[in-house]
Amino acid sequence: MSFGVAKWRAGLKFAGSREFTMREKKELNAIILKKALFSLFSLASIPGVSILLAGIVSILRLMGRDYTREFVNVMGFALPIFLAGALTFTVINLMRVVSLFRDLRNNRMESYEGRFDENTHATRSITTLIRNGLFYPVKDTPQTMEVLAISGLIWSVNGVRQRFWLTAPIVETAEEPSYAAIAADWVMPLDPKRNDLAYVNQRQMTSDEKTELIHYIRVLLRKNLLMTLLMNAWFAYSLVQVYIHLESIDLLFIIALFIASTWDIALFTRLMQVAKFKGDLKMGILVIARMPDKIEKIPESQVPPLSTRTEFLPISRYLWSREGIPATWRITPLR
Repeated sequence: MSFGVAKWRAGLKFAGSREFTMREKKELNAIILKKALFSLFSLASIPGVSILLAGIVSILRLMGRDYTREFVNVMGFALPIFLAGALTFTVINLMRVVSLFRDLRNNRMESYEGRFDENTHATRSITTLIRNGLFYPVKDTPQTMEVLAISGLIWSVNGVRQRFWLTAPIVETAEEPSYAAIAADWVMPLDPKRNDLAYVNQRQMTSDEKTELIHYIRVLLRKNLLMTLLMNAWFAYSLVQVYIHLESIDLLFIIALFIASTWDIALFTRLMQVAKFKGDLKMGILVIARMPDKIEKIPESQVPPLSTRTEFLPISRYLWSREGIPATWRITPLR
């Protein structure tokens, strides 16, 4: 059974899209041109710096001061760092130029709305927006945000244009089915003789909710897998060196052991979480819980007023939603 998906960025829900205004198109063209020029400049700086260094060596020789060896030793360390930085800067800017050009052709500005949640917004981009006074750091305060559809560049926040390169990755969650609210109305007390305990029920997960959970399982399996393998390969190499050459255990071996163990523990933790999620997927249900409010004046034979509904995964016990709003971990791009 499918009920569709909802799109989220920075904890705010997709509210619609529109075409660019002429002013926005001109500004976007100017940003593309600026970043393209920066890319060309950084790319041209690579041979330029090499020629400059060769010129410096030649001048020193003509002056009778042969510092070539010392100069080459210093540059042998500094030049690769500079080249790596220049290439990285160029590639990043070119990727941004391409994504902005695609945004320009796509001609869509997406709008997102929601209320502030300090846990949801605890990302670098949103923290920067809060620090610059664009997001209102007050709980339950309505927020609006406009984002370029393809690059994810945050264009404006609460009606104010922001000038930083800040992106908000898109996250998709399953829409809540209509029968979820009905199931929450039919909760039963954990103990029929008491009305001060939780009232619970359960419902079936939709096919979209199961697909979403499968996506999280795959993300957890892929996350940092390459780095974990590399760190273990490094430790294995150190171990082989100690065994073959019958060397004593040195500081480098201890560091490799510590780092590899840290990555392995993180991998084991994720695998345990994957096992729990697979158990949730196999059961295919969500547990609905509502707590009683103001029970001191309610007779035990009566049902007290109940709090807002929350849904949990039964095995992992992760919060799934609260009053129909996805839990923070579902709308935060942990991908």
